[in-house]
Amino acid sequence: MNKSIYFSLKRIKYITEINKYVLPESTQRLTEIKYVDIGNVSYNEGIGQTQVFTFSKAPSRARRLTELGDVIVSTVRTYLKAIAPIDSLEKTNYVYSTGFAILSPYGITPSYLKHAIRSDYFTNKVDKASIGISYPSINSAALGSIKIPVPPVSEQTRIAKFLDEKCVKIDKSIAQKERLIELLEERKQIIIQEAVTKGLPYAERVKAGLPAEVKMKDSGIEWIGKIPENWKVSPGFTVFKNVKQSNKGLKEETVLSLSYGKIIIKPKNKLFGLVPESFETYQIVKPNDVIVRCMDLQNDKTSLRFGIVENLGIISSAYLNLRIISEVLPEYLHRYFHVMDKVKEIYKYGSGLRQNLSFNDFKRMPILIFSQNEQYLIIDYLSKIELKINSLKKNQLSQILKLKEYKATLIDSLVTGKVRVMENGKLGTESTHPQNN
Repeated sequence: MNKSIYFSLKRIKYITEINKYVLPESTQRLTEIKYVDIGNVSYNEGIGQTQVFTFSKAPSRARRLTELGDVIVSTVRTYLKAIAPIDSLEKTNYVYSTGFAILSPYGITPSYLKHAIRSDYFTNKVDKASIGISYPSINSAALGSIKIPVPPVSEQTRIAKFLDEKCVKIDKSIAQKERLIELLEERKQIIIQEAVTKGLPYAERVKAGLPAEVKMKDSGIEWIGKIPENWKVSPGFTVFKNVKQSNKGLKEETVLSLSYGKIIIKPKNKLFGLVPESFETYQIVKPNDVIVRCMDLQNDKTSLRFGIVENLGIISSAYLNLRIISEVLPEYLHRYFHVMDKVKEIYKYGSGLRQNLSFNDFKRMPILIFSQNEQYLIIDYLSKIELKINSLKKNQLSQILKLKEYKATLIDSLVTGKVRVMENGKLGTESTHPQNN
């Protein structure tokens, strides 16, 4: 930190009151409260969702209360970035978890405190002072002993005003780029679905030497609608079979895992925790097999359930293994199922009391059949589309990362005095020096 006469290092307990207000035990049992846990707060978004309970049914940790100008910060290191200012009356009506420390400023301006608490300078000190292994945390006494740089009030006001305006612009730019990524992903999924269920677009058909105009017919499948006239629909058992090859005797040792639509080799250092006593209970799978995760159909609608095998290995026997017995290409079948997964069409097969999928659900499932040549062309086209869109997304993610790094650096530089906001509102590097109080 640069030398300065403007900044003093002050312990948090001397400039804020920690956990000033607590929900009393005498609260009426049927009183309805809006509860905020540490998982409901993030560094960038602030306070997200709340949970509504009657006092008698609320978690025992629902005790902290706030007032305008307070700052909440998680005392659990895992959630260290769960930091948010209390800047609206609505937030003062919430009840907060004892996993937060509530800082009520009196020797520091609330707007400056908000930024000081979000600085790397502060979070690094909390990180070092946290104790514990699984969920390292810091108690209120240790938190209160941490020193933060505190300039005169006029300087605090200038810093807070500058950062408020600048951070709004940065956050807006980040939000725009995040929305662009969402739109790119949506566009990619639309293109994939169209190609898998309708064939190549006009320009690609012409390029490939296929007939430019395609007559369409009703597929009889509600979520697909019309398909090219020369395509047909066949039941799943004509396309693939269910294979369950035992690994008795440990014939194979390469452990595979299905992770969000990808079959990956599980590193040996990850083979602990939820693994069987013996991998003899796993099934052997081969390249081009299509794997289906069948469990918890009604309880999990976020992860992707299909993957295509690239390496000989073993995988949980709880999964279905579909092996191609027709002219349908494995990569096309995988993409077809992937589309079903993304549009959540697969979940209707788990309606009612059923929680799992079985081969009976797949053997009569309608599958689109057409020439291998066109399948190859669709696979190649989609690979290029994905490469292009993923590159655009990667570029946006890189820009978002740079903006977040710039924001963090800017906050840290200003609240530590490395850079100053001058009286004209511009940044300067006038020499500063922290004094211990």
